[in-house]
Amino acid sequence: MHREIARAALASVQSMTYCGGMLRGGFVAALALAALLGLTGCIDEGITLPKGTLPPCPTSPAPATHVEDLSHQTCDLTGANLVFPDGHTLAAPPPGALTSQEICHAKETPNPKGQTVCVGTYYAGNLGAWGAVAWIKSANGKRMNYWGTPTAVKKEKALK
Repeated sequence: MHREIARAALASVQSMTYCGGMLRGGFVAALALAALLGLTGCIDEGITLPKGTLPPCPTSPAPATHVEDLSHQTCDLTGANLVFPDGHTLAAPPPGALTSQEICHAKETPNPKGQTVCVGTYYAGNLGAWGAVAWIKSANGKRMNYWGTPTAVKKEKALK
């Protein structure tokens, strides 16, 4: 049953064209998927995506792509593994969506309280015709590194 809900929600997320006050493709289904996976959401409010998307990649999903190569992407990377400089990967979301993952680990021993240390959050967004954008935000929020097409990076940075 959970798989059926996830498939229906994923289909709705994949059909979203943009977020930011208006979701196309099923708001409830998108929320259901986000609740199940805890990783996917809408691109930031304040970005209105242009009409259209990049053409599909010759292979689907696109092959693994290093974030350093996002500046010259020529196809829609939906589903491709985006590889960050440290080797961490995130799947590129569909147009209009954002995915993120916070990385935490247990403090060094002795650690009787089981405390964790978070080192940062990895993000990947798909801005449709502007391409994919990826960034890492340090745990204290003071440092962010961006990769993507110049337009996608500029749009995302303008929101921060």
